[in-house]
Amino acid sequence: MNSLLAVFRLGGGEIILMLALILILFGSRHLPNMSKGLGERIEQFSKSKHRALDPRSWLEWNPSWADLITILLVAALGMVILSLFAA
Repeated sequence: MNSLLAVFRLGGGEIILMLALILILFGSRHLPNMSKGLGERIEQFSKSKHRALDPRSWLEWNPSWADLITILLVAALGMVILSLFAA
């Protein structure tokens, strides 16, 4: 079983039910556009990940205040989520 699904203890029936609810809520017209957008975001994330792992790109990065605040908020949210699972 996938480790991500094991965390949430989702079985096949629950996944099918969630997919059916998504289809009912968003309709068949909007799902292809949403899928395409998700694919593009995954591709952008992959490119960003490779760029972030390259130390030469760190020298070119000039973060704005919004970037720094976002990083701090994501780190704080991650710590909160980890503390929930640790309890």
